Amino acid sequence: MRMAEETGRIAVSLIGTDKTPKKIITEKALENGICVLMAIGGSTNAIIHMAAIAGRLGLKIDLKKMNLHHEGT
Repeated sequence: MRMAEETGRIAVSLIGTDKTPKKIITEKALENGICVLMAIGGSTNAIIHMAAIAGRLGLKIDLKKMNLHHEGT
């Protein structure tokens, strides 16, 4: 609960600053998010949202990296 409140407080404090999602979210950050999502057994709905965020920012995420049996991972 404390982490959720702190996250909300930080999000509100960013309003009106120059720290926009495009300046904060990188392909590596999205990749890290997918790793965390997989580690905690997160929802497939989260992947849809992450892909949408990436698309909005002009970033690409390689969903093939989620397949543990995919060559090169």
